[in-house]
Amino acid sequence: METAEKVNILLVDDQPGKLLTYQAMLSELGENLIMANSGREALEILLKTDVRIVLMDVSMPDVDGFELAEIIRQHPRYQKTAIIFVSAVHLTDVDVLKGYESGAVDYVSVPVVPELLRAKVRVFAELYRKSEALERFNRELEQRVAERTEELEAAAAKQVELTQYLRQVDRRKDEFLAQLSHELRNPLAGMRNATTLLRYKVANDPELLWCHDVIDRQSKQLIRLVDDLLDVSRITRGKINVKLEPVDLSTTVGQAVETSQPIITGRRHQLDLSLPSAPVVVQADAARLTQVIANLLNNAAKFQDEGGRIELKADRDGVNAIIAVRDYGIGMTEEMVAQVFELFWQAERDWHRSHDGLGIGLSLVKQLVELQGGTVTAASAGLGQGSEFTVRLPCAQEQVAVLATDLGQVAGARVIA
Repeated sequence: METAEKVNILLVDDQPGKLLTYQAMLSELGENLIMANSGREALEILLKTDVRIVLMDVSMPDVDGFELAEIIRQHPRYQKTAIIFVSAVHLTDVDVLKGYESGAVDYVSVPVVPELLRAKVRVFAELYRKSEALERFNRELEQRVAERTEELEAAAAKQVELTQYLRQVDRRKDEFLAQLSHELRNPLAGMRNATTLLRYKVANDPELLWCHDVIDRQSKQLIRLVDDLLDVSRITRGKINVKLEPVDLSTTVGQAVETSQPIITGRRHQLDLSLPSAPVVVQADAARLTQVIANLLNNAAKFQDEGGRIELKADRDGVNAIIAVRDYGIGMTEEMVAQVFELFWQAERDWHRSHDGLGIGLSLVKQLVELQGGTVTAASAGLGQGSEFTVRLPCAQEQVAVLATDLGQVAGARVIA
């Protein structure tokens, strides 16, 4: 255990006998007792020594106790020093008040009771120690707070630097995708032109015709992937615009089916269409909505074995139009459902089978739907249970107004009935 630091106690009296008496009374406290025979001597000691308790006589010839207390209190170092007055005469209330105003904290009357004096001095000594400990603790705490603040500021600065770096990397990635897409489109266009001409040259040669079909099919796939990459790059850089206008839902679904028909037919899937009985008009970009539905159909065709079934339902639900595409293929776990719209996610899946594509189709669907003010969700009962993707888009204002009128008429008819 640490030994308690001794407190310096200054005993001031012009009578040496009294000083010896005070010293005898307080010696058992174990503190450092310093004696002064006058006020002037006390001041000299105070300039050289850090004193925390002063026990002084009120009546002294050169500098009395009141004057000495005032001088002590004026020094910045002794603002909190405990001053105890010893008086051999009866002090009036005015005298006591004067003593407190000059800086005294307590009084002791003569004859001095040793136990009472020790108790008073002991209290002030312990109070000083506790105050010192508290101030030391506060200093340590302030230092720790300052160090921790410095660490947090450094961490925050590093985080800002890392964030800026990641933004820069992300921007470079988008620029790279955009540049890559543009660079790939030029040779692909030449390949498409060459396959078109080659078709007329190999018509009578089965092997060359097969080679032509492979090149033609794969070049179309490459073009679709490049177009998807370019669209994703444009969206992430805010370079893509959608033109929202009233669009007939059934017509758009028909165009999307026509776009996806080759892959659906090629994999011998059965497509079941359910279209609204009455016209449904949505506020959307016709080309982009066609792209969304076609991507969902392509996804349903790819992720189930050949000879499967795809259901596409389009209808109106209040002020929204709903497009749901369901397949009966490999399905997804809950974790997969939560990640299915993430960019390039397909490349990270371990499904014990490979599929063409870069895993950007569904991410592109989500971004295009949100650009048109809609939402898209995914659902699956589990692996092997198929998947369903549902797109919700707002109906055009004209159709919302018609719907409100229809609801009003129905409500009026019920009231009349």
